[in-house]
Amino acid sequence: MDILGQRLRAERERLGLSQTAFWGIGGGQKRAQINYEAGERQPDAAYLAAIAAAGADVLYILTGQRQGEPVSPVSPVQLDPDTRTAIEMAGDELHRQRKTVSGKRLLELVDGARRYIRQARELPGTGTHARNTEKSST
Repeated sequence: MDILGQRLRAERERLGLSQTAFWGIGGGQKRAQINYEAGERQPDAAYLAAIAAAGADVLYILTGQRQGEPVSPVSPVQLDPDTRTAIEMAGDELHRQRKTVSGKRLLELVDGARRYIRQARELPGTGTHARNTEKSST
């Protein structure tokens, strides 16, 4: 693995994303993310722009230096579970559809997935609704 591949992997892990979600966001082919992280291929500008929109620090990936704040200063610890799941769902869906989207569209997809997660919790027998029902019946 070359240094660029190591940094790319480190950024993906910092964001708490799987390889599948990351290359879905980046719009690459299935094998592309593995090849990037292994140092067998170099990502292009479109891929780097797409992952930057998802919060990757591209300056760090390219140079190894973090100057100022990353594009989106997040870490797995700071991401709430709904947001992390929403990003994974959006990345997986983009991969499934083999689509590349703008940063704005990616944020819309993540927001939609987050709403879906919260609504699912409110369904009878799941999540918050189930806990509230249990409390009120005691």
